[in-house]
Amino acid sequence: MSAPKVWLPYNDLLEKLNRKKMNVGEHRFALATLKRIGYYRLSGYSYPYRRVDDELNVLDEFTENTTLAEVANLYRFDEKLRSVVLDGLQTIEIAFGAHIAHHLGKLDPFAHLETSCLNTHFATSRARTRRLEPNLTHG
Repeated sequence: MSAPKVWLPYNDLLEKLNRKKMNVGEHRFALATLKRIGYYRLSGYSYPYRRVDDELNVLDEFTENTTLAEVANLYRFDEKLRSVVLDGLQTIEIAFGAHIAHHLGKLDPFAHLETSCLNTHFATSRARTRRLEPNLTHG
């Protein structure tokens, strides 16, 4: 197991970014960005801005003119993209489920309970999963 990350106050985290040659910009903006998103979440989005040496080793330093605002914009772009993709997937999932339910309902109103109406592999693995689930009683 790797060593745990050392806790640092926000101002020290901003200084750490400065030492790695990231322009954090206006202090209030930088502080609000770290508080809202988090240093380590942002670090993943800052990775493409890190310097690479001649042997293609990624260095612990940013390329010239890298800004916290640019990294935060990349994070926001990814956040919006993820939201749009998940929204689209939800629409597909609901339509697919409705189609399956409609088809199974035509075969038998209790088709969801009849393993003969389901793929053998799925029905077998579901039955196996159910046997492994703990029997919890709630008081």
